[in-house]
Amino acid sequence: MTTTLNGNVLRARLLDACIAKQQILLNDFRIRLKNISESRSLSGDTYQSDDMLVRDKMNDEANVLNRQLDFAVEEMALLKRLRDSRDQEHDRVGLGAIVTTNRQTFFVSASLEDFEVDGRRYVGISTSSPLFRAMLGKKAGDSFSFRGDFYQIKEVL
Repeated sequence: MTTTLNGNVLRARLLDACIAKQQILLNDFRIRLKNISESRSLSGDTYQSDDMLVRDKMNDEANVLNRQLDFAVEEMALLKRLRDSRDQEHDRVGLGAIVTTNRQTFFVSASLEDFEVDGRRYVGISTSSPLFRAMLGKKAGDSFSFRGDFYQIKEVL
């Protein structure tokens, strides 16, 4: 019971940290897109070849950023949905699980770079990642290999 309670409290803290980190990412994408949009309008209606090349490059960058923004928005929605199920107990690796291995501690949620909560480092992984697929359904004591590295699962919360 204590482990479950601690897992639920930790999961809530991890979700808060992930949501905050994801919001920073969303804000960054939106600022970059706004800057591109403003740059395009400043370039005016000139049609010199150099201007067209610059505009094409800005359009390509805006398209990439829009796709990344869409993905980040989807991941934010997932994180917010996970908030509603943060008290769900996990004894196997699945969405919302905190997985401690001999290498790293993972939070199965959204793909996020390393982040820290309560002085401990975590890596957010999505359910579409190959690493997640390698550990899916495993429990404490199980092991698996991924890209030539050996992982021993110590704990699943």
